[in-house]
Amino acid sequence: MNKSAVMLVVIAVIAVLALGACGRADAPEATTDLADGTHEGASDASHRGYVSVTLEIDDGEITDVTMREFRGDGSEKTPDTYDYEEWVEAYEELPQAVIDAQSADVDAISGATVTSELFKQAVRRALGEEDDEVGPFADGDHIGYSDPTARGYVKARVVVQRGTITHAQLREFQGDGSEKTPETYDYEEWVEAQEELPWRVIDAQSADIDAVAGATSTTERFQQAVRRALGEEPAFAMGPYEDGVHTGQSDPSARGGWVEVEVNVLLGTIVSVSMEEYTGDGEAKDPETYDYEEWTTAYEELPQAVIDAQSADVDAISGATSTSDMFRQAVRRALGDAS
Repeated sequence: MNKSAVMLVVIAVIAVLALGACGRADAPEATTDLADGTHEGASDASHRGYVSVTLEIDDGEITDVTMREFRGDGSEKTPDTYDYEEWVEAYEELPQAVIDAQSADVDAISGATVTSELFKQAVRRALGEEDDEVGPFADGDHIGYSDPTARGYVKARVVVQRGTITHAQLREFQGDGSEKTPETYDYEEWVEAQEELPWRVIDAQSADIDAVAGATSTTERFQQAVRRALGEEPAFAMGPYEDGVHTGQSDPSARGGWVEVEVNVLLGTIVSVSMEEYTGDGEAKDPETYDYEEWTTAYEELPQAVIDAQSADVDAISGATSTSDMFRQAVRRALGDAS
């Protein structure tokens, strides 16, 4: 082979290598190290809620982004239910911006800055660029009750998202079962407690909060209800009776007298009992006018005994057997109405 032929071969080889190198340089490079498939991420949760995203990765590129945003109470924002123009713009434009940029580093939408920042954090986590953080509580919409008493009880609702308390609500009921509201219970300290205590639980991420001065009882009931909602205390066990005020009356005694009772039930639990005993001529006996020690003992102790036993099956008072028997019969009849 002459020198000219050799040179031609060398030039051809160099050209082939050059073209190969150019081909490699022009080949598309993966924009992420994530495996192809579906990847999910979520932002931190707060009283404002949180954002979750789903990314589709194909050949190392982000090809699709789905965004969902949830309020603090757990409800989902959608363009149909949340008619706020800037938010709708963010909902529609941010996913495409990430696809275009192949990155979470996109511009926030003016007027929807919080949503934009939560969205970008969720995308970073889906891409594995930021560690996820989840709180200690079980997600869900949790309900807890304080122990009911003759003064009522508190019902707490606690919403947990991503392990974080994002919403809390306080509802208080009086001894007659009616609900306290700012419109019907005009007591300034209580209104402050109803408004302020849920925020204190959210801020503290705990039931261990300061009481509202002048509303200590409400505070303590709310704390107990929140602890139960969060599973930090055993849930309150509802009793077997129907809520309400139930009345019962005994049969007349040999002397013609009888006993009437009112039994108040909250959360299925007997919280108060009152009794009246009448003589054969229909006159009510009164501890101040009926000076018989054993009867006074029965009048004072039998109602509390029923509350303690959550039943009419209580011991008779010695020396007041007839009164005790009529009282128990009246309570059984009242509770039969409550069953």
